[in-house]
Amino acid sequence: MAERVAKWPEQYGCDGIDLDLEEGAGARPEAGPNMVHFIRRLRQLSPKMIISQPTYGFPQVRKEKIYCLRLNFFFKRQLKEQR
Repeated sequence: MAERVAKWPEQYGCDGIDLDLEEGAGARPEAGPNMVHFIRRLRQLSPKMIISQPTYGFPQVRKEKIYCLRLNFFFKRQLKEQR
């Protein structure tokens, strides 16, 4: 799937993708590892593509803010190591 999505900027003129993993499929144990694999592969294929992940609820929800900060730190570290 990452191979298809990496072509979207050229095909559709978009500059990124918003990953919105909903309840249901998102609650499955393999959802997290699959998402990380997808993002890593997409980053390899299209390094300039913007990848965002919405937070659940609103900014005052502490648990989701911490998750997003950790995810952001993780991917920044990964990018630094790849360079």
